[in-house]
Amino acid sequence: MTRRRHSGGGSLEIPRAERESPAANRSPPTSDQRERPSKKWRATWKLRLYRSGHRGLQRARLRPWLDYYWCEVLHTVTPPLTLSDWDTDSIALAEVGAAGGDAWLRQLDPRPGVDFAQRWQAGCRCFAAALVQENVQGSVRRCVGYVWVAPGPCRHVGRRGCDWHIPAGSAWIFDAFTHPLVPGTYPDLIRTANRYLLRDGITSLLGQVEFDNLASRRVHRALSARRLGWVASLHLAGLSLHLDHRPGAWSLRWGHTPVRLERFLGPSGTAPVIQQQAA
Repeated sequence: MTRRRHSGGGSLEIPRAERESPAANRSPPTSDQRERPSKKWRATWKLRLYRSGHRGLQRARLRPWLDYYWCEVLHTVTPPLTLSDWDTDSIALAEVGAAGGDAWLRQLDPRPGVDFAQRWQAGCRCFAAALVQENVQGSVRRCVGYVWVAPGPCRHVGRRGCDWHIPAGSAWIFDAFTHPLVPGTYPDLIRTANRYLLRDGITSLLGQVEFDNLASRRVHRALSARRLGWVASLHLAGLSLHLDHRPGAWSLRWGHTPVRLERFLGPSGTAPVIQQQAA
């Protein structure tokens, strides 16, 4: 909306200099736009306090006895999505089974504390990306990324003393790993997992992202993920206290009492529409 001034002759015509000025054609700031800088400032200070607290506990060597954790619970929308077409000739995406999958995944992630075979035995599913390279001996498939999900109904033991109860018709993303030199792998893995899970009647793909993991939050926002709420945990000398927040409700839990994800989804089993906060 442009501002009009009364000129000397009583006309409401805007002078030429004012019409050509960019400021004249700019709408007045709304209340939301005026509040946006303060919201961004608060979010920045929350992030700094969160990270500085962890650094202080780490330097004082207190984190084995005192720690805290804050994460957002996300719901990845599962409409029919197409994969990226920039490198379909050399990247193959599919579900990986226990037969031969353990050694193949360890080419990318050789962590000794991760038991892939135990995950398959527990009913978890793995979706992986392979870089296909041709040589004189034939084609070689090298693992460049994977994502693990736990289909419901089940109880998944998470890290930092937080357990999750996954309802039927949902799956929980609990581990992902991608090669840094193959960009775009993670979004395509999520789309592939969506496509496979929809065939089995799983319509909700859920996960959690720690508060200070801005890169992951942006990636999931690009995938049209919705924020269902958040979970905060405080750990003190072996004791755990958890606070769950979702629209219009709060829950307090002790110890390893699992997070009831069906309460975040609502009675219909689908995610409510919730406004995203800027990262």
